[in-house]
Amino acid sequence: MEETESLLEKGTLGRIEQRLGNLETRVEEILSKGDEFNEATQEKLEMIQGQLEKQASAMRKLRRNLSAKYSPLTILCGLIAVVLVWVFVMYNVVHK
Repeated sequence: MEETESLLEKGTLGRIEQRLGNLETRVEEILSKGDEFNEATQEKLEMIQGQLEKQASAMRKLRRNLSAKYSPLTILCGLIAVVLVWVFVMYNVVHK
């Protein structure tokens, strides 16, 4: 009877050891896959961060362009128009 109990204990202990071994391997697999997952996620997050920085830069540039009421070309054309009007007025004043 004692031998039977001892065999049961040995068999039970063997199965418990086997299960613990399997559990250990699975935990190691999960941890290694978790590290791979974290690395892949980190790379994707870095890519997203780069894209967000580009978008923020583009938005700042667009905001600057929209906040400027007059572009440099508009100012240049306006100055040329004022000079032409001044020249025309001066020409008419001098020749009268």
